[in-house]
Amino acid sequence: MRMQSLKKGQTNIRHNTQKAGFTLVELIVSMGLFTVVIFMSVSLLLALSKVNKEAMGIRNAMTQINILLEDMSREIRSGADLYTCFNTSAVNPCPSFPVTPTDIDNYLQAYGSSRYRLYGNTIMFIGGSGDVIVYRRNSIYDVEKSTDGGATFFKFPEDSYDIDSFYIRQKGTKYDGTAFQPSVEIMLSAWYFGADPYVPMVNLQTRVTQRKPK
Repeated sequence: MRMQSLKKGQTNIRHNTQKAGFTLVELIVSMGLFTVVIFMSVSLLLALSKVNKEAMGIRNAMTQINILLEDMSREIRSGADLYTCFNTSAVNPCPSFPVTPTDIDNYLQAYGSSRYRLYGNTIMFIGGSGDVIVYRRNSIYDVEKSTDGGATFFKFPEDSYDIDSFYIRQKGTKYDGTAFQPSVEIMLSAWYFGADPYVPMVNLQTRVTQRKPK
């Protein structure tokens, strides 16, 4: 048997150049961790998307409600003979539409001569131009406006929101025997249904005083 001689100082070491791979267990663990990270990332993105939709819904609802309240406030301040009524109330019922300034005056004498507060989901008054203006909440969660005494109504403002409650409390009429100007407190709750159905409702309230003398 022939032996290969080694030179002096030379070492006979065999280097293993083959690289070791992942074992099956390591692959399974890695895939599991990757799946958990992906699931948590997707859940976070969905949560952020829902929060963003809620914020957009609240902002849109508040914008539309502010338009409604500003329009009502402007019309009421320059109006006269405010009369607030409720369709199902026997204390201060709403007259049959369309109404005239004479109809409003008759109802004020009949139901607004005492010092209790009128209330309801409908308010009517004589506008600055002499026409009878009406705001009311209908049965499909819309606030409607009429500028011809209730002969025709249109949704105001025209956007995708629902009014859950629309309540008006009136203090004072021209027949209540006091010197106080009639005023109304408007309270409403709404949500914007163009966004996520779980968007919370927006609640707003304002008070308006009639400027014209009694």
